[in-house]
Amino acid sequence: MEEKFYLGLAILIVGIALLLFTFWQAFLLLGEMSPQEFRQIFSQASSKSLESVVEVAVSLLVYVALRVTYLGIMAWVGSLVSMRGVQILVSKTPE
Repeated sequence: MEEKFYLGLAILIVGIALLLFTFWQAFLLLGEMSPQEFRQIFSQASSKSLESVVEVAVSLLVYVALRVTYLGIMAWVGSLVSMRGVQILVSKTPE
């Protein structure tokens, strides 16, 4: 019984740690590019041609979409691991 409790607790802690790491990564993603850098990139691209503006916009959009997908998968896995840890903690052993 005690081994099961510690196993469930360890799995729960791993899941929570993964969720905390995911939220930390999301926080870092928010501060990755300041509005001034964003304006500078687009002003440099707009001085060239419309194609360069679209190219910069699409590349930034793809980059952010990939990062958001990565964070979403990490959060999903962290929540699944945490859920399994809680299930192990609260399950009753047959006596």
